Amino acid sequence: MGITTFLPCLNLSILQMALRFLLHLSAVVLWCSHIQCLSRGNCPPWNYDRGYAELYNITCTILPPLPIDVHGVELRHMGIASLLNYQFANLSSLIDVYIEYNRLSIIPATVFSGSCHIEKLSLQHNRIQHFPYRLFQCQQDMIYLDIRFNNIKHIPSSLLHGLPLTELLIDHNELTSISPTVFQDLKLLKHLSLAYNEIVSLPQHLFMGLPFVRNISLRHNKLLHLDIVTFVHLKELSLLDLGENNLPWLIMNITNRPHGLSSTVTCGEGKHSINLFFSIRRNNLLFKVMPMLAFYFF
Repeated sequence: MGITTFLPCLNLSILQMALRFLLHLSAVVLWCSHIQCLSRGNCPPWNYDRGYAELYNITCTILPPLPIDVHGVELRHMGIASLLNYQFANLSSLIDVYIEYNRLSIIPATVFSGSCHIEKLSLQHNRIQHFPYRLFQCQQDMIYLDIRFNNIKHIPSSLLHGLPLTELLIDHNELTSISPTVFQDLKLLKHLSLAYNEIVSLPQHLFMGLPFVRNISLRHNKLLHLDIVTFVHLKELSLLDLGENNLPWLIMNITNRPHGLSSTVTCGEGKHSINLFFSIRRNNLLFKVMPMLAFYFF
């Protein structure tokens, strides 16, 4: 009699223990979905507000799906090393993308496939070495591109063709040379920074396709020679920064004598002349000034 009454109690005790275990397990799963599941690398849900999704200061690798109507994505300080094919694809409302301060080294060619209306893209502070030439193939509205502070060694000659960019930032990379046609057809570009690279020389017609560019920075490269005539056709150019290079001399057509290492000068004559603020600090330069044929040492 005692044994038969004990067995139901035992079964009830086991059932209670199993129920508690399941409750505990569900709590762990719930915590994992809201914080992160370190064993699988899952990221928590997006912080989503007014069309903008963001994640930051979390170490995880598997991103949750994005809402189809998302306008902006911000991923900062996540430690992300790679993106999947079609990671941000077919998001017709996506206009702002900031994937910054991560460890990206490769960008898949299809990552933005079908998301053709991105206006601002920032990939700064990653470890990117190169870009697939088809990365921006469908982009129609991109006006701002920031790829600073990476390890970029080469830019495909057709990567940027046809983009309506107004600002392009490529400084703090590892470029040693640039394709002559890489800036071709960037007809709306106003600000271009190639500073803090390792560029030794510039193709003669590199800036030919930039009719409205205002500022060009080539600061802190390894330029050995440069003909200022390269910039004469840029009618809107107002600032040219060549500081901290290895330039031993410049050939300039000017109508007024430069007074110091940073001067406002007029390059060229007549309809081919331009006025610009010309910064050449920290170069050991010999100026050959035409047509006066005078030499100035600084």
